[in-house]
Amino acid sequence: MAGASRPQVMLRQHPAWGAWFWPVCGSCPCLWVQDITSNPAHFTGSKTATDKKWAKNFEVIIDLRVHTYSNVNEHGRITIADWDTAMLPPFADDKLRMDALGERPNRRLHRLYAEPDMALWSHTEVSNVVLAAWNKYPAALQTSEAKAGIDASAAETVDVTYRLPAGGRQPLVIGEFKRNLIDPEEWMAGSLTSSKSLSKELRGYAYKYKCPQIFCFDGEVLLLLQFRAGNVEEIKSKHCPVDCWVIPRQSAPGSCTMREGLHRLLVQGFRRVQSLAAVPNLLVNGHAPQYREFYSGRPVFAHNGALSYEHPLDGNQGVFDREVDTNDGSVYWRLNKQPFLDQNNLLVRDTGAMW
Repeated sequence: MAGASRPQVMLRQHPAWGAWFWPVCGSCPCLWVQDITSNPAHFTGSKTATDKKWAKNFEVIIDLRVHTYSNVNEHGRITIADWDTAMLPPFADDKLRMDALGERPNRRLHRLYAEPDMALWSHTEVSNVVLAAWNKYPAALQTSEAKAGIDASAAETVDVTYRLPAGGRQPLVIGEFKRNLIDPEEWMAGSLTSSKSLSKELRGYAYKYKCPQIFCFDGEVLLLLQFRAGNVEEIKSKHCPVDCWVIPRQSAPGSCTMREGLHRLLVQGFRRVQSLAAVPNLLVNGHAPQYREFYSGRPVFAHNGALSYEHPLDGNQGVFDREVDTNDGSVYWRLNKQPFLDQNNLLVRDTGAMW
């Protein structure tokens, strides 16, 4: 129909998988499929190596925790992703982003030859769609070739950075683009041979940018990494565990998608940045967190000589947990799923407001 606009789509949650799904069209709410990128792309197979001098000072990734695996359904081979093992559980603000309206990319052709082609495809087919969910709760800003810190002369410049506009220079997620460089079988097996140099470079970027959530896209594969570091310095250690997801560009319906992967990584990065606004001198029913885990922002408590994510009084009065106030993005404490109030009848907040 001439002049007709493309249907808007709303992110939804699959009841069994908990994954991000889009309807086939706005008029068919009963029919749900995962929205796989479908614009035609000619992949030339051209390859570039990575041999940055500064990256040689970093360790090869040896402790990979792989959270994707292959399976077969009626449509063909699919990739299944386990997010729950490595990422924080959903919070109330996730629904705000899930309910955001977005649009599919315009129909167009792609030719994947040079690294800028990989970046263009990623921005057009993945990032632009995902960022519709990051327009308000909170707003996320995507920037290219932003320097780490304030040193404009630094040699280490990552290709893309996602951060909060008013959140300083602390990234939610950083990303790098290559050409046909990711060996998915090596990463899926958790043992690197030809990918050692790439792993050093990605570790180096994560350390330089103080950002444990990082991705790499090479035209065929999206590699998502999360360094499970308790602090920034632990990113440098070869013993630092690294969560890993390997998502192909082309896959059958039913696979996890690159859009889902980027969105999940952004959520985890946001949880970490939320923790930077932690309430000073916080006491939760008389107990203060010992510290906050760097890569996730989770508070860690000390009790009876052991460290735990659980509040020391769990089991006596019930169970403490945290939730997000959707009015301002702050995190607050709950007891038995109800807002926890202090002795002055005030809500015990874990962090300050984020929007």
